[in-house]
Amino acid sequence: MRLLIARHCETEWNARHKVQGRTDIPLNDKGRGQAASLAEKLRREGVTRIVSSDLSRARETATIVGAALGVTPEIDERLRECAFGLAEGLPFRVFKALFGGMRGRPSHKKLTYDFRLFGGELGLNVAIRHLQALFAIVHHGPRDATVLVIGHGRGLRTMFEALRLDLDDPLQGDYLVLEL
Repeated sequence: MRLLIARHCETEWNARHKVQGRTDIPLNDKGRGQAASLAEKLRREGVTRIVSSDLSRARETATIVGAALGVTPEIDERLRECAFGLAEGLPFRVFKALFGGMRGRPSHKKLTYDFRLFGGELGLNVAIRHLQALFAIVHHGPRDATVLVIGHGRGLRTMFEALRLDLDDPLQGDYLVLEL
């Protein structure tokens, strides 16, 4: 099975460098254009299934790509972004000052974040639900499928770390390939 992993495309909060988490922010016009470009890039990949987070920015990305490729997206809420609780809506610079930044953390610490004190989520729980979604995708098959998985930055990075993959989430409007 080939898994094509994509992050949702741009939202207004991405453009304004704000933490989104579970806050349900739709794509902006640039994000919709990125999704259309992503669909063009994916035409040569033979996508047979699309599985997306249920948050609108991922779901809309999946809908745009799916319409272009003739594939109806499936929704899996386990692919939702990490809940950052009270940190959602903060500018990234404030988030980084308060929490030390997450993207540049050593790989052995990428699962150890904990936002429960702020009404958010534990990194290990994010990993568990993302892995459950991934295993369900693989189990459902078929073996020769090419599946596009559309998720979120922190959730995807956490899943990659749980799988011991030295990967970062793809840029918005792009994807990476995992061969199973």
